[in-house]
Parts: sequence; C-alpha cells; structure tokens
Amino acid sequence: MITLLLLFYVIDKRLVEINFKLIINLSLTYIIVWGVSHVFESMRAFNQEEIINLALRDSLTQAYNRRAFKSHFHNHIDFSNPYCFALADLDFFKKVNDKYGHDAGDATARSL
Repeated sequence: MITLLLLFYVIDKRLVEINFKLIINLSLTYIIVWGVSHVFESMRAFNQEEIINLALRDSLTQAYNRRAFKSHFHNHIDFSNPYCFALADLDFFKKVNDKYGHDAGDATARSL
C-alpha cells in the first residue's frame, strides 16, 4: 500500500491527498466497527450466562430445577462410588395458595 502511495505521489500530489483521506476514512471505519463488535460480543457473552442461569433455576425460589439436576448427575456422578441425593415435596401446597392467596404461597415457597 505504501509503495502504491509513493508511486501516486510521484505522478500527482493531488491524488496522494485523496488516497490519504481514503486511508484515514477506512482506518477510522475499521476502528469503529471493531469497537461496536467488541461491545456486542461482550453483551452476548453476558446474556448467554444469564440465559443458562434462567434455564437451570426456578424463577421463584432460585432452586436448581430438573434440567440442572440431570446435567449435574450425568456429568459429575462417579458410579463406582456410593452417592446420595434427596428430593422434597410439599404436600397440599395448593391449599396454602387457595386459602391465603398466591402471594402468600410464593412467600412460603421462597422461605423453604
């Protein structure tokens, strides 16, 4: 590119000025596009982490859901060693919602 500019400089000084302005314009455009793409890639990485968190946790209680359990169980359990896990179930929880309302039921679920 520099050789080409020197050649044009020998031929016509005005043409060099035009090419210099073009190079500056293209350089600034490249810097702006790189900056914008960097910002969007950073936002994409953050949003991807948030989406994974939303997919693996219950939105009300923030407890891990069945999908998270299956993933963890499949990836981390060594079947040659003994293991244990526990599940909990709230019996008649619908009665709490019916009697005190869904807001009270949500508060109860979060407190457990």
